[in-house]
Amino acid sequence: MRAAIYEKYGPPEMVRVAKIKKPVPKDDEVLVRVHATSVNSGDVRMRSLNVPKGFGIFVRAAFGIFAPRNPVLGMEFAGTIAAIGRDVTNFKVGDEVFSSCMFGAHAEYRVAKQDGALALKPENLSFEEAAALSFGGGTALFFLKEKGKIKHGDKVLINGASGAVGVAAVQLAKHFGAEVTAICSAGNAELVRSLGADMVIDYAEEDFTQNGEAYDIIMDNVGNAPWSRARGSLTPTGRLLLVMAGMVQMLQAVFVSRKKGRQALAGTPMDSAKTLQFLSKLAEEGKLRPVIDKVYPLEEIVAAHAHVESGRKQGSVVITLKPGKSHHGKTKKGKLNEHEDKTLNIVGNRDVEYGLCRCSFTICSGNSRGTGGFCWWHSHYSTHVVWCDKNSIPAGHDLFVAGFETQGKPLGKHYCRCDNHYIRCGRGIAHAALYIHRNCRGLVHAGDYLACLEIAGV
Repeated sequence: MRAAIYEKYGPPEMVRVAKIKKPVPKDDEVLVRVHATSVNSGDVRMRSLNVPKGFGIFVRAAFGIFAPRNPVLGMEFAGTIAAIGRDVTNFKVGDEVFSSCMFGAHAEYRVAKQDGALALKPENLSFEEAAALSFGGGTALFFLKEKGKIKHGDKVLINGASGAVGVAAVQLAKHFGAEVTAICSAGNAELVRSLGADMVIDYAEEDFTQNGEAYDIIMDNVGNAPWSRARGSLTPTGRLLLVMAGMVQMLQAVFVSRKKGRQALAGTPMDSAKTLQFLSKLAEEGKLRPVIDKVYPLEEIVAAHAHVESGRKQGSVVITLKPGKSHHGKTKKGKLNEHEDKTLNIVGNRDVEYGLCRCSFTICSGNSRGTGGFCWWHSHYSTHVVWCDKNSIPAGHDLFVAGFETQGKPLGKHYCRCDNHYIRCGRGIAHAALYIHRNCRGLVHAGDYLACLEIAGV
């Protein structure tokens, strides 16, 4: 099977795609055909050994002194069960699942214990979205609920609110009834507001420790709000959650914390089936949605590592694994269309052809209903494509899409609803959910990489 491996610690270029042995499930395990996984901060830290201060020697001892013992990274994945062990009763072949794991997910197949951190995929999420649910969601839930004891009415400050953990923390804190202040860059402010943040602080313009506010919970996802800096912004019983804590901070947390006073709390999340089922339920109810910054095919995993390492991502970076060679941005002959990177101006119904990819578009604004788009790539994949112009779809209105076909088979009606900034679509087509930013000007997709995407410069 194909997998992304690294045999030395170092920069993103240490990762390469290679053939490795396909795993065989034990009696109590399932074998999952991985459709999507993610590259997150944990993968980057392990690949580069850029771990919190004081942990380097322990990480090397645990994972490999001079080289990694397990060459396959990846801490979460989503896919379809391909085989089961003889003692497995909780799942069956064909089940769509998602999971968190201690690495090994950047491969076409991954085994998982039936009673481990494995759950059925939310029906309204694509594999790509489900693969971005457990790492950020599980980490945020662990710190807010288990460590922070969050309760209704708490004032919560989330430092680093636009990363994988941050976007989940904003939504979970709102779910638990908290008043949420989010710290991020000005460019990410609109995103975190759309997730429910009551207030947003631009870290380049304001120091939260100087605003005179006191918080019941401060969640530090960045590592720049230690006890010495943040304690003055806590209420008398406030909790500082050290998600990115070094050894000194973790030891300090033990000494400064008081049972009836301010506390600094650190720890290591350990996901379970119960955790994933809770996250899945919230996702199905529309209370928790993964935010995906970019999607890369497995062959471009080096670029994915580099993007995550830059620290400039929103939410998660997802890797897709599809059988055979990726056609990302290429025609059948492997050449980009001559219209690549041009912004299109399509209004109303219009058909456009780009080599092998022919797309039909409709703008639906207000409560109007119209035919959506369809697109096919070499007659094998079908994906939903919609043209979105600035402010064309007001908040709270529905977009109706119908007429999807995959190799001539209708897939039925497909309803979408938009909030202030994003359109969210339910299940209806292959891997089938879609986010469209209201300010976008180009083609967007719900699943497969197609030439149309690249041509539109999205």
